[in-house]
Amino acid sequence: AKYIAYSVSEKGSDWNHIRVKNIESGSVLSERIEGVKFSNVAWLPNENGFYYSRYPQHANGKYDDSEPVSVYFHRIGSSQKDDELIFALPEQPSWNPYPEVTHDGRYLLINVSSGYDANAVFSRPLSEDDAPFTGLLTKWDGQYDYVTSHNNKLLFRTTAQAPRGRVIAIDMSDTGDNNWSEIIPENTHTLTSVSAVNGQLFAHYLQNAHSRVGIFNQQGQLLQELALPGIGTVSGFNGSPSADDTFFNFSGFTEPGKIYRYQVAQQRTT
Repeated sequence: AKYIAYSVSEKGSDWNHIRVKNIESGSVLSERIEGVKFSNVAWLPNENGFYYSRYPQHANGKYDDSEPVSVYFHRIGSSQKDDELIFALPEQPSWNPYPEVTHDGRYLLINVSSGYDANAVFSRPLSEDDAPFTGLLTKWDGQYDYVTSHNNKLLFRTTAQAPRGRVIAIDMSDTGDNNWSEIIPENTHTLTSVSAVNGQLFAHYLQNAHSRVGIFNQQGQLLQELALPGIGTVSGFNGSPSADDTFFNFSGFTEPGKIYRYQVAQQRTT
């Protein structure tokens, strides 16, 4: 990547501003994105710009978090006043939309949350930036967390019809009502998160309040259980689907916390 976008909070405020740095030169670009609180940044694959969520600005220049947050697109090198409004829900002020670009660079997803128990997901092809958004998951019947994309299928961790969590795949080439399939079924243990690294799925489970990590292929076959340093809690396993390795933090009763590297192809933890 050529750029990195980062958020800065001043004096402990929830309000952030987003800055962009050129990684090669180390220089900070002139743009400064205001009116942001809890937004992520979703880059276009070509790095021409990114999607983010912010609150509306009044004539006096103040941003108002009592009004709904909306998704905007910022083009690198332009001013914030030129940012394009992408997705808004003015009639649902308690619904908060946040953007995500799928790993294959084909779709823009809008994750709409209203509380913790359930969310909705809307989608649009990145190649069709004038097309309307499609309601991909709009039953509000559970949590839906995007995991990765594979063969034009989008994988989600969900609690819908599975309160302890499972992984489903949605076929984006099929617009029918039955365009999804189950990849990892619900377990007796709670599935708290799933990430995709090097074509494999790292599924974090809680068993009797301690972590277990199962490694699956993208068809849902269990390849192995990751050997952890002991009984404790892990977090991490971030990375791209093509990354060679990933990192996780482990802490336990006698371990205050260490960061480990896992090399996927070698199945080696250091």
